[in-house]
Amino acid sequence: MVDLTITVANVDWVSGKKGTLDASETVTAGDCLYSVTSTTCGVCDVTDAAKDACIGIALNDGTSGHPITYAGDGAVVGFGAILTVGVWYCISATGAIAPVADLATSDYISYIGYGITTSNMQIKLINTGLQFA
Repeated sequence: MVDLTITVANVDWVSGKKGTLDASETVTAGDCLYSVTSTTCGVCDVTDAAKDACIGIALNDGTSGHPITYAGDGAVVGFGAILTVGVWYCISATGAIAPVADLATSDYISYIGYGITTSNMQIKLINTGLQFA
């Protein structure tokens, strides 16, 4: 998969749902997150069925035990001018964001959202639990 090149300083919550959990590992703003426990989160991985159910996009960096604020389903997140309007994006194998067209065989399909402008993404989480054929 070809990940979006996200500049951490450009990741910005615009509107909608936000939440906060403690990191269970190192997290970078723009990473896709999954719920490890009811109080912790980690970086998604579409090659691992236990880590593919996305809860949102990290809005800040943090290391294990530190709070991570994330944008949840329905939020709008700014990424700078790196998106294509109308294109759906998904989790990549590194927990980053990539266009759906770049899914690889056997990746678990977890949609993150779609570009509403060249800078902003509408978060629409669809965790299918299915593998790409």
